[in-house]
Amino acid sequence: MGAPKKDKIEALETDPIQGLSSEEVSERVRSKLTNKTKQVIGKSYFEIFVTNIFTFFNLLLVIIATLLIIAERYSSLIFATVYIANICIGLYQDIKAHRLLAKLKVLVEPTSIVIRDQQEQKISINEIVRDDIVILSAGNQIPADSTIVEGEVGINESLITGESNIVYKTIGERLFSGSYVVSGTVKCRVIHVGKENYATSLQATARVQKANSSQFKKSLKYLFLTIGIIIAVIAILTIGLHYDHFVNDFKNEVGTFAGSMIAMIPGGLYLLTSFSLTVGVINLSQKRTLVQEFYSLEMLARSTMLCLDKTGTITDGTMRVMTLINKSEESIQSLELLISNVILATKDKNATAQALLEAYPFEKTDKALEVIPFDSRYKFSAATFHKGTYVIGALEFLDVENKKILLKETEVYSKKGHRVLALAKATNPIKRKTIEGKMKIVALLVLEEHIREDAKEIFSWFSDNGVKIRVFSGDNAKAVSEIAKRAGIKQSEKYISLGDMSLDEVRQNALKYVVFGRVSPEQKEVLIEEFKKAKEVVAMTGDGVNDILALKKSDCSIAMASGADAAKNVSQLVLLDSNFSNLPNVVAEGRRVVNNIQRTGALFLMKTIFAVFFSVLFLITYLIDGVSFPFVPNNFYLWEMSVIGLGALFLAVEENSEPIEGKFITNVFRNAVPGAIMMIIGVLFTYLFYIDDVALHEGTIISMAAIVMGILPLVLLYEVSRPLNLYRSLVLGGVSFINISALIIGFIVDRPSGKHELLQIDFSKILAHNVMQLALIIVTCAALYISATSIIRIIRGRGKKK
Repeated sequence: MGAPKKDKIEALETDPIQGLSSEEVSERVRSKLTNKTKQVIGKSYFEIFVTNIFTFFNLLLVIIATLLIIAERYSSLIFATVYIANICIGLYQDIKAHRLLAKLKVLVEPTSIVIRDQQEQKISINEIVRDDIVILSAGNQIPADSTIVEGEVGINESLITGESNIVYKTIGERLFSGSYVVSGTVKCRVIHVGKENYATSLQATARVQKANSSQFKKSLKYLFLTIGIIIAVIAILTIGLHYDHFVNDFKNEVGTFAGSMIAMIPGGLYLLTSFSLTVGVINLSQKRTLVQEFYSLEMLARSTMLCLDKTGTITDGTMRVMTLINKSEESIQSLELLISNVILATKDKNATAQALLEAYPFEKTDKALEVIPFDSRYKFSAATFHKGTYVIGALEFLDVENKKILLKETEVYSKKGHRVLALAKATNPIKRKTIEGKMKIVALLVLEEHIREDAKEIFSWFSDNGVKIRVFSGDNAKAVSEIAKRAGIKQSEKYISLGDMSLDEVRQNALKYVVFGRVSPEQKEVLIEEFKKAKEVVAMTGDGVNDILALKKSDCSIAMASGADAAKNVSQLVLLDSNFSNLPNVVAEGRRVVNNIQRTGALFLMKTIFAVFFSVLFLITYLIDGVSFPFVPNNFYLWEMSVIGLGALFLAVEENSEPIEGKFITNVFRNAVPGAIMMIIGVLFTYLFYIDDVALHEGTIISMAAIVMGILPLVLLYEVSRPLNLYRSLVLGGVSFINISALIIGFIVDRPSGKHELLQIDFSKILAHNVMQLALIIVTCAALYISATSIIRIIRGRGKKK
């Protein structure tokens, strides 16, 4: 029997008080009327296997390996073990990361409050069934298409429509999954679940997918495409020109053909990039950070500016009421009760509301006739009771009597970094979410926020590492500036209030200030846009629905796990402990990944450039004089397995939090091209120097060139390891020891008997004076290379100073 069809259970007009019964829930679960959808957590297992195994370069390597097996050149197949090992490491790390992400995802998985059997229950959004009664409030992302049955809310549908305007909805109106609540509280009945939801077909709405601006991704894609085309062209030309040799001397011809092709393929660079990113994700997972987009590590590492909200970053998110200043004839106790009633009526749950309820923990004594929940756009909340309408909010945004005098009075508190809220009585009741007429101040509330103990240390780290700080807040600009100053944020005296500014005015002032007060969500988005236009790479931290537009616009978005569901869903990284002090570690990890890939990428591309040059050169010499590419895969083993394999692997996992400068591809080629030129000169000079020596066999000349290929890459390894520290010195020393020892042992052991089978180097004809000549060639090339790169570095350094 198949599963019951979904249409067998008719939709219910579920009672908002009773909710569904356990039996009704079970029926819907059996009928698969649940909200469960396929969750995308990084790569799927299928994608992991495909991206690690079925690549263009791996296909080429399989073809080459097959040809070598047919030609019975088994010693030349050692190269395959390196790639197989890399693939296995990549698979292991990707699977490990996938499992870690799956575990961490559970910690930030959105939940909803439903009513079942007359009781409120907190469940995963995947466990919601059709006809459930769901309670939604500010900060919640709507988990399933629903119809409001009680209450009213302000909804932002920008994640599904692209329009950021707030839409107010009440009983009978529909809420779409993917949008989120910015104000108010409602009970709603679920009408669609799972794939039937409006937003399910738009996967990017539930969790934003930024147009990826990763230099890694773009550069590697372009690089591999270009190299792939070059290899294909050279392969076709080689086979076409050498066709008769392939037919008559297949074994030897396949050897040199494979040597040319394998040397040009930088397959390890792709694997190293994937490996480094995956290790970064794993390391961040261990630091309680969930990475929802792998390449966001690069953008975080490249960030030159960090934008943040004051609450939860500079401060720890807690605040307390310092004093209540009575401006009326009411008793203090009456005012305290009134404040409590307003907060309970609006059902606000932000940090300010929590602080007020902690200070005045009274039961509700009056039923509200109409409410306006807090909204970051107008900076107040209000409730109409039988005895009048009362408003709690920012004084600057209220139309009150004697406003200038009151603002001057509150300035003394703002200068100390305190928040000041006004409790005002309105002349008219709330109508259509607005209050008309003047208000009269009843009381002023002074609140104090607690600055993080480690705030100065955190912001000092960012300053020392070249990251500018910009502070956004909905609070008084002067008060925020004072808090920023106490936290050690540089130039925090440059502050401005955006309360009455148009978006055009915000654009004009964006680059002039450090602290921005009375900022609306739309203004935050505009500020991010302007910073990006000024060539800043912008990271944004946020935890509320008022941060979502800015989070989406930023280059790298970071949310707190304790924040709103919608903010977490649109962010690329989530701090699971909501601990801002962990952010320097997160940035440092991103820098480690980027710096080390740039550092080691040069080792791979140097070999590719070298091989392309000689492949083209020997195609030309073959046309002119019948001389073809002389090297077999074995000749590259010391270079490929030791310098690139071990050297790159160990350098890729080193700690490295240096600021990142320049473009990825430029930085890699800046090291790779001079290194390749050094190799080309060294090998070409060796080949040309001995080519006319009648005492030497051609195989011996090729062997001497192979020795140069085993030693000179160590010079580039030295260059990319600069400045040397203990770890890099050990890596350089270890790799150098392996290469030099292998050649010395080969010279001593294999010289009497002839050729070293693994390296395909014939030591038998190499005499002592040849060794001295090779040493002179190597030292000369190394000295010229180091001198040239040092001069270039000095010139570049002077250019930066200017």
